[in-house]
Amino acid sequence: MNRNRNLLIGSSLLALIIACGVGQSVVEDAVEESAAMSGGPMVPMFEVDPLWPKNLPDHWLMGPTIGVDVDSTDTIWLVHRNTPEQFEAFTEIGLVQDPPVAECCQPARQSSRSTRRATWSTAGVDPERRPVTTRG
Repeated sequence: MNRNRNLLIGSSLLALIIACGVGQSVVEDAVEESAAMSGGPMVPMFEVDPLWPKNLPDHWLMGPTIGVDVDSTDTIWLVHRNTPEQFEAFTEIGLVQDPPVAECCQPARQSSRSTRRATWSTAGVDPERRPVTTRG
């Protein structure tokens, strides 16, 4: 009885392994056929532009980024946490300490935008288009 049970479990396991192998082969063949019909792989290719974006102006530093958006005019909007508690021991933002402890740096404004030419700005930002930020 025990021997028959072990034989049944072993043959079931072997059948399951064979079924998984056949299923994997069928799926791979379908993917290769689909890629061949579409003219190549369907995975997007990305290329890094090391010169984009330009450095932030006015000795700004970014805190933890909590939102990124691109609008219909290809303007990139960034929302980050810019409270002093978000920066390491307040020494990163020495320019805004009282008294200032360094000639550089200060938190960037909470909402910033960058154009295709990689220029950062908060000037002329339409309040109706500014991203909504969250607290917390």
